[in-house]
Amino acid sequence: MLRNLPRFIEAQKAREFIRRPTRDLHGATVGIIGLGGVGRRLAELLAPYRVRILATDAFPRDKPAHVDALWPADQYPQLLRQSDIVVLCVPLTEVTRGMIDAEAIALMQDNALLLNVARGPVVVEKDLVAALRAGTIAGAALDVTEQEPPAASSELWELSNLLITPHVAGQSGTRIDKMTAFFCEKNNACGNIQSGNKACRVPEYTTSNYSSYHCLVSFISVSSTRIYMHFLH
Repeated sequence: MLRNLPRFIEAQKAREFIRRPTRDLHGATVGIIGLGGVGRRLAELLAPYRVRILATDAFPRDKPAHVDALWPADQYPQLLRQSDIVVLCVPLTEVTRGMIDAEAIALMQDNALLLNVARGPVVVEKDLVAALRAGTIAGAALDVTEQEPPAASSELWELSNLLITPHVAGQSGTRIDKMTAFFCEKNNACGNIQSGNKACRVPEYTTSNYSSYHCLVSFISVSSTRIYMHFLH
């Protein structure tokens, strides 16, 4: 979004080769709402770009050295006011549902960008659409939406200053391998797993049964995503 890629993609389709202004990440203020596992990893990746990082979290402790300020969760309005880029990394709870509404967006700078890699309902989409149309903020990128996929009639598809990706921010070519290795490590360490009143033994991982573990973890990953999508609708 900072490099104006949506516009350049449209220019390519129109066979236009015109230089247009772009913005820099270097020196920007990035606000991360939700400094959990995802938020902390994001801050770590952003640090080499010499950005100013602000963050809020429900448990504002153990501030990393590369994070300039870490505030309690209810201090997110001051983060919105100060940030050039706001990234949502919070879980969906009754507190976070709809937290980015018209009132919250109005606090943001008119050149600000909003990125949602959390859950769709954290943002009130109709308010975001209105803000993007009015130029209240410069743009947004959504990896998650209130309804997934958005309806064909959704106004989200029509906005030139909005980038949509289909819930792929957490994807990785090595994700299942790493999940399998983690599962195997913890299973071997814990030994028995208590299930109701019975102790059920998951076979200890060995190189000979790795493929079975890999299939199991893949199944769990896909199933959990489908369950989430079911309840989202």
